[in-house]
Amino acid sequence: MWVISTAIVLATISMRESEDAGRRITRLDIAAVGAAAAAAIGLARGGLSADSLASGSGRTLLLLLPGLICFAGAVVAARLLRPVMRLGERVSRQVEQATARAAKRAEEAARRLERHAERQARRWGGNVSSDPWNWNVGPRGVPTPPSPASEPVAEEERMAILKMLAEKKITAEQAEQLLNALEGGK
Repeated sequence: MWVISTAIVLATISMRESEDAGRRITRLDIAAVGAAAAAAIGLARGGLSADSLASGSGRTLLLLLPGLICFAGAVVAARLLRPVMRLGERVSRQVEQATARAAKRAEEAARRLERHAERQARRWGGNVSSDPWNWNVGPRGVPTPPSPASEPVAEEERMAILKMLAEKKITAEQAEQLLNALEGGK
């Protein structure tokens, strides 16, 4: 067993580190495999059985096992990090491209809709004025009706403003502005 371990360590030391460490096996990978193998062999031999722990022979394995497992897991995570990052970048680029295509299609659809509405207005003799969010379609020369009058201010709203004034949370001018805004600027 010690001869094999020594041979692996010597082979690892004599290896050269690759320029592209993402594709080749590195010294760190061999050390992680060794740590995982040591943990597996120790567990397979019953190093953590009740008898070995009671006799004191499993204490070393018990002490080293978390570190060996964490080291092997960290190396595996580090090896997987680069491909996962590349995948994330690729997905991000695809999402950006899809978003740009969707925005372009939406703009084209809005332009087509606007042209269609203008053609229909000319056809019917109406008037069309639009922006992306407001469309005003109506016959020429006919004024649009005024917006409905705002609802009267509820007594509760007035009382809330007066209460804030009494608690000195707002000034008298601010209270007056709030009441005027609620009443529609009357």
